[in-house]
Amino acid sequence: MVLHPHLPIYLFVCAQDIPKGFIGCHKLESDGLPYYSYPSDASLPFATVDQCVTNGGYNFALFWHTLDPDNPGKTISNCRCYPYTADVPYVAGDPYGGCELQGIGHVYAEFETKPAYTFTGCWSALSSTAPTPFTVFGIAGCLENCIFKNTEKTLRYAIVQSDPRGDWFCRCSDTESDLLPVSQRTRENCDTRKMYIYQYSGNVGPSQAAKRREKYIGLEKRNEEEVLCPVGLEACPISVEGHHGDFECIDTKIELESCGGCIFGTSPTSVDCTSLPGVSPESVLCSSGTCQVLGCEDGYVLIDGTCVSQDD
Repeated sequence: MVLHPHLPIYLFVCAQDIPKGFIGCHKLESDGLPYYSYPSDASLPFATVDQCVTNGGYNFALFWHTLDPDNPGKTISNCRCYPYTADVPYVAGDPYGGCELQGIGHVYAEFETKPAYTFTGCWSALSSTAPTPFTVFGIAGCLENCIFKNTEKTLRYAIVQSDPRGDWFCRCSDTESDLLPVSQRTRENCDTRKMYIYQYSGNVGPSQAAKRREKYIGLEKRNEEEVLCPVGLEACPISVEGHHGDFECIDTKIELESCGGCIFGTSPTSVDCTSLPGVSPESVLCSSGTCQVLGCEDGYVLIDGTCVSQDD
């Protein structure tokens, strides 16, 4: 995209075309990348949002522009993909899903790559007949919850709204009467208290959501390793709560404390070799994902690779 030298940048980022699968805007980190992205991750060669969302190959796509350092009159498109939704705060965007209100190079947009809905924009108000809201963890949480709750497959709209504290609220609607007529509402910047309104097409229900979630879970471990860590290493949470948080890259074939899999992950074969009863920490190793005990602490004797108490 080429910018006119005499016009401000923001005139070029308030496009009226609502992007497919839009689920929010997030602030870029201090290194100029999304939270779950690293300099070693190559930006995918897609110049437009639609290309990024359609061809990325993962559950979620991240897209943003940066200024070309060699030609400030041009922008560079950046596309990254990720296996699960970004677990970071949202920031304001324009009414149509644009994320560059703060200028180019500050915020990225997040999209679901295979959405069952169409984002209609952010709106100012709802009808008084709209359902009572319930709390969710962000926009993606509302979209998924509405499908699971839709046992009769009558879902028409998901309506998401945040409050000044950053809490998110969701309404699932099966009738257009829950929305005010267009003449009585206006599109406004996607920000606190505004209504993100998503329209569903076709018969969507719990079965589709279950299949999507099953596929999501099945891909997650593989995609974490491919996206976050070099070949041969696994992306392992550093704590029990770390599923969407901090991680470290581990070779679980030789790592003593995560032998055979991530110790804080879901692998049933993961073992902390140093915590085996009676094992001397200096006399155990992890080889090919299996603990090999070479010596025991005082009071234990090594029998067939296991430290057995002499009191037994």
